[in-house]
Amino acid sequence: MSPDTIREEFRTSALPPREALRAAVAHADALAPEIYDLVQRYCRGVCLLPEDERLLMYGLHVLAAARHDGLWPRLVDLARAPEEELEAIFDFHAQPSLATLMVSAWDGDAEGLMRLIEHADMCDDAKWALFHTLARLTFDGRIARDKTAAFLERFEREGLADDDSMVWWGWESCVADLGFVELEPALVRAWEKPAYEHLKQEDRDEVLAGLQAATLAPTDPAPFAELGIAAISDPGEALEWMERRAALYRQWAAEDDRAEAGSESEARSKPAIDPAQAVRLSDVEFDWLGRFLVSRQVPPSTMPIEMVDGLLTAIAIGPCPKPVADILPLIWSESGETPAWDGDDQAAYVAGMITRCLAAISARAAVGAIHRPVISPHVAEVDLGAAWAEGFALGMETADEQWTLLFENRRGAEEALEVMALCEGDTEFLGRVATPQEKARIVERLPRILENIAAYWRDPARVYPTARPLRVQRIGRNDPCPCGSGKKYKKCCALNPPTLN
Repeated sequence: MSPDTIREEFRTSALPPREALRAAVAHADALAPEIYDLVQRYCRGVCLLPEDERLLMYGLHVLAAARHDGLWPRLVDLARAPEEELEAIFDFHAQPSLATLMVSAWDGDAEGLMRLIEHADMCDDAKWALFHTLARLTFDGRIARDKTAAFLERFEREGLADDDSMVWWGWESCVADLGFVELEPALVRAWEKPAYEHLKQEDRDEVLAGLQAATLAPTDPAPFAELGIAAISDPGEALEWMERRAALYRQWAAEDDRAEAGSESEARSKPAIDPAQAVRLSDVEFDWLGRFLVSRQVPPSTMPIEMVDGLLTAIAIGPCPKPVADILPLIWSESGETPAWDGDDQAAYVAGMITRCLAAISARAAVGAIHRPVISPHVAEVDLGAAWAEGFALGMETADEQWTLLFENRRGAEEALEVMALCEGDTEFLGRVATPQEKARIVERLPRILENIAAYWRDPARVYPTARPLRVQRIGRNDPCPCGSGKKYKKCCALNPPTLN
């Protein structure tokens, strides 16, 4: 398999292409320059395109299996990336992945590794990965046990991490996995730190049991097996966790589909196929766009993905469609700033994704299908839906005069103002700030509200009638008066008909 074929396999394979990974080890020197360039760009804060992210992920494991000379310093640079970027490139598997790569690429400098743990400006996950690396290298006999024990003892004695830092969990795992029973008193002292405030007694007992087991069986690699931390020989096997995770995601997705199907009658009322299926973003693409919108490449005032969805929804279901070229400046900054693009390909890729998001919402609105707003449930209750609603409000402002027609309709205004009540600090809907419980109810109703608003622009009278017809029963002159007086109608209310305004 040629290097060009391998690159193509890496760029296009969502799951590890095992044959290409194994073949790539023999071509490590040919692949290394491009992989190292990707590392450099990533460390600068570039949000690599998904195919480049895959090339980087697979390529790092190939170079680790080949024990490529230039890999160690690049891994150290990568470990200095912000936590959210580190987790993104390793698909929330940063600790064990980084440790496995470092064990494979280590440059042989034990003091240098310990200096990194002590002094490097790295996130907690990266420092934890360094502790995993130190533990495995010590277990393999590549670093002397007494040197590692002395460092771990000094780390606790001198308090070389903040008391509330998760780095202490990495230190703890190193002590336990290597069976350093002489450090048990230090372990007990560390458990008094704020980092362990939620540690239960059964958790402590489990750690102590692991410490004793590692002492009794010092050559058993079991402590490292669960996370797969070992020097890489087969990059395909090292990435097997990606296949297991993909299978788990498929299982969860199937369970979610069954849960959302609801009753048989509800299932019949839903379209069998999403009208936006041909244009909507995949989960991978959507996650990438969300990361890009908060990356170091964009202006600080750039809208997050939740606000962008609100903006696009208002434009897609509203009275005045707009081209994406007019929408993008609204997303980036009010001051006219634009992202620091990593080439024209990246700019075109982002514009294409925004175009597809807008087209997906429009496709649903055109046939009366439900669009479920992108609203994070992981925010404070008081902020639930606020970012989305603020984006929606900005979208309405792009056609303010036309949207006024909706607010002139009583029922239309009520539903639009419910959306506005989600905005942070908004008091228009209730005359006061909406409570978290009220916001939760509005968010639950939001898909139906949007469906009504979208339908309003297609047929205003059908969705929000301007006046409800007065339905009355015809009364004969000699019939009993409906007011209950006991008189005939002609002798009672027929003599004094109500005035109609």
